[in-house]
Amino acid sequence: MNQRENRELSPRAKAAYNQIDEITLKIIQKSNPLKGNRNQAIRELKAKGLNAEILAEISGLCRGSIFRVLKPKDDIPEYVKQEIAGLTGAFQSLLTALTRILGNTFQKGGEKALQAKQGKQD
Repeated sequence: MNQRENRELSPRAKAAYNQIDEITLKIIQKSNPLKGNRNQAIRELKAKGLNAEILAEISGLCRGSIFRVLKPKDDIPEYVKQEIAGLTGAFQSLLTALTRILGNTFQKGGEKALQAKQGKQD
């Protein structure tokens, strides 16, 4: 008997509990140290129709924690998104330039090495 079975669940929570597979039940538990996996599983169960109160009851997390997990992560201000997009473009340009420079350097170095090798053979 595990800890969830020791607690009294509401009839709705019991019905939901019985329909969730054992692996998912273990993943969504408060004691799961892999919070990213736990939060993703909670979001998937919410998408399937479970409400936050039932998820809290089954997982052992408080309702506030469930609501925090379910809150959309679109809290990044627009100006920060634009700055990130600009930096991404700048890094892409830098990478292209470095690739071009290094490619030419290695190519020229390879040609010189080949000429030197051929000179020794003659």
